[in-house]
Parts: sequence; C-alpha cells; structure tokens
Amino acid sequence: MQWPDNSFWDFSLQVYGGDGAAPICLSLQERHAADINLLLYCAWAGALGHRIDAADLALAEAAVGRWNLEIVVVLRGLRSMLKTDWMGCAPETAEAIRAEIKSAELNAEHGEQIMLSGVLHKLRQQGSDDCRAAAAFNMLFYLESLGKGLQKADTDGLQIIAGLAAKADAGSA
Repeated sequence: MQWPDNSFWDFSLQVYGGDGAAPICLSLQERHAADINLLLYCAWAGALGHRIDAADLALAEAAVGRWNLEIVVVLRGLRSMLKTDWMGCAPETAEAIRAEIKSAELNAEHGEQIMLSGVLHKLRQQGSDDCRAAAAFNMLFYLESLGKGLQKADTDGLQIIAGLAAKADAGSA
C-alpha cells in the first residue's frame, strides 16, 4: 500500500525507535490499556508546542476510539492468540497467518495515526516554549485520564519518551 506522507507517522517512528521507548510504550499499553497511538499523539502535540486539555483529548479519542477498539485491538488480540494457540493448525501455517495479521495491525496503526494527525489543527493554539515539558504533560494527562494509578516507572518512562519527542523532527500538521 502506498501511504501518504505524514509527519506524525514519521515522528512516531523516530520516537518509538528511540532508546528504550518501545518497551515503555508496550508496558503502558499492557498495564493501563493505553492506546500507544494516542500516547504518541500527545507527545507529538507537545513537541509542536501544544498543551492539551480535556476537550483536546476528547476530540482525539473521538476521532479514533472506535477504530482502535474494533480494528487495532482486535488484530492485536488475534496476533497474540496465535502466538501460543494454533487451534489445531500446523505451526508454520499459524505463524505465516500471524505474520500477515501483524502486517495488517501495523497498517491499522498507520491508518489510526493519519486519522489523529487530522485532529492536530483543531487544538487550541496554547503554545509552550518547553516542548519536552509539554510532551510529558500531555502524555501524563492522557494516562491519568485512563483512571488507573500510575507508578514511578510510568512517569519515569514518560520522561524518557518526552526527551525523545523533544529531539525528534515533529514536522508540522
């Protein structure tokens, strides 16, 4: 598939590929049911100088919530299930199908990020001189909205991601 250029996707690849980011994101996804695309969106908005509020977050969640739950999460569940339960299928066949599902999951994540990038221009234009602080604030705001208690490891992880976000090329919306 030929994807359109998207600065949020490029930013996310830089941040997620940064030292330590992937395990932090996966831990937050597992322990808090966080949508990592929303988390990275919060970091991206911060890197561009935006501090989000409840209305901004609600707008982003409304844009992708159903897609994430009904497509991305379902594909992830299927992929995870096939890791340990082949349901009578030959292991090599199950693994080939699992690889196809992984590809579809990544494409669904890419699509979600394109949807989210369209929301950025609707944010209030409340700027921040400190992009790292804005990214950390936004991600913390998102995680706190999930209603689960955060641990020191979570907030430390957000600081690492915020540092990577501040150094990444955020492009423009």
